[in-house]
Amino acid sequence: MIQLAVIGAGRFGSLHIEILQTIAEVNVLAVVEPDPQRLKEVQEKYHIPHGFSSVEELWQLEVDAVDITSNEDTHGAIILEALHHNKKVFVEKPLATSREEINKIRKTARAGQIMTGHISRFSQEQISIKKALEEGVLGKLSQIRAIRDFNRSWFQGFGHRVHPVFESGIHDLDLIIWYADAQWKTVYAMESHAVGETSPDSFQALIEFENGLQAVIMSSWMLPEGAPPTLNELGTLDLQGTIKEYIELIGTKGTAKYQQPNAGFQVWTEKEAGEPDTRLWPPGIHGPGGALKRELEYFCECLLQNKNFDWMPLEQACASFYLAEAIIASGKTKQIITREETNDS
Repeated sequence: MIQLAVIGAGRFGSLHIEILQTIAEVNVLAVVEPDPQRLKEVQEKYHIPHGFSSVEELWQLEVDAVDITSNEDTHGAIILEALHHNKKVFVEKPLATSREEINKIRKTARAGQIMTGHISRFSQEQISIKKALEEGVLGKLSQIRAIRDFNRSWFQGFGHRVHPVFESGIHDLDLIIWYADAQWKTVYAMESHAVGETSPDSFQALIEFENGLQAVIMSSWMLPEGAPPTLNELGTLDLQGTIKEYIELIGTKGTAKYQQPNAGFQVWTEKEAGEPDTRLWPPGIHGPGGALKRELEYFCECLLQNKNFDWMPLEQACASFYLAEAIIASGKTKQIITREETNDS
């Protein structure tokens, strides 16, 4: 039985708890949340025996692993504390937001100790694309195009906390790195500050890989509130709005693409015409399912079987960070950034 603590009890932390409580051989023993009212609500709702207001208090308890769902800029420090206490770690993306923390994590972590929550790798559509690549169906990859857009209200609510490359963009950077199966070589990026926040509300980047592959990534947090919702009251996450995404792979023998919203499933009401997501964390027979449940089940399975996280290796999570960092630098300087300049080794 895995004794597990969830660190961060916001909307996504609560969703993690709900899913973890449906997984056999897992006991959510504790939750950490600095907001006392929120801590009380989550403990009572999910019947969690131990609640703490700080991570430091958690280590008095015997837990095997932690699930980190706190704000992005806290991830690195909490991971390093968990490693110091010899715990296994699941951390929502991004792994960390500073190079110093990333480098310390790489030096400190043992094999099979950390898994980063890049949920798109556990989406059935992306798994199928990866299998098509591995089986040679698409031939040699020539180009990848990726777009991911979110609501403007989300940016005002929480998106501005970090550069969007670490929030929306990191999903597609991870997929691009996974599909490319090569080191990136150069990157050139642009960004927009139309809303007037310190963090850009939109960015785009052109990435060249050492094997000749080219990738384009674009992300904007400017979708209007009238966009067809993919998250609404029919879903399991306490968030309403639209995730618009598109990814296309072009190879010498074929192409593959996925897009959301799509017309495969629609719900029309007096209020809106929506296309609810059935992929990431849809309602299931025994609670939320989809890619998020597959991801957390995989983490727990690896813990129980003492296996490495081969589907989501630490080094690829680090590679996403270094590329994201280069995109930020290029967007600010308006210069091409090379991998050699970043010391990404």
